[in-house]
Amino acid sequence: MLDLERVRDQVSLFDRLAAPSAQVQIVDVATHAFKKFFDLMRESDYVAEARARNVETVIFYIPGRDAESYEVGARLLARFPDCAFVTAENENLGEIDKYARGGEGYFALRQHERRMLMPRLDSLFALALAESELSLSDFLSDPPAERTPAHKSLAYRSPQMRAGIGRFAKAMFEQVGLAMLGTGARSAIE
Repeated sequence: MLDLERVRDQVSLFDRLAAPSAQVQIVDVATHAFKKFFDLMRESDYVAEARARNVETVIFYIPGRDAESYEVGARLLARFPDCAFVTAENENLGEIDKYARGGEGYFALRQHERRMLMPRLDSLFALALAESELSLSDFLSDPPAERTPAHKSLAYRSPQMRAGIGRFAKAMFEQVGLAMLGTGARSAIE
């Protein structure tokens, strides 16, 4: 894990992300690092540097269900007009707050052309996905990949769990691929 408060980690992360790679690179930004990460991304002119190296950047923003979350997303969209932006609505979060639906942030994200829907996932499967060692790519093969006995997770041991998570992963990555059409970026499931 990188510490974005350390300059060495900042340089390492953005240099790696801007470098051409045979693999799609994904950064899952934790809530506590959100502001710092995107401030650094803007201040370093990362998007232009990456594009100069033929690396396209796509921001997938998952709003919560409150008005503030949509306002944050709208500000992020406006802040990076030179970057592909996808609003990823997560069906697992429930109904959107009625006050959020009336806000400018909600309207801005709903009007933006790139959106995707993260499919609903059974709560038991969602608990299994919360494990840090779990990899969705393991569940994309048919049948889903078996893991060694060292991986004790029920997600790997249960055929029903593997199949359910596999269906979720395939549906989600299909949505990601559709959202990325026309961005110039490669899909994670090419």
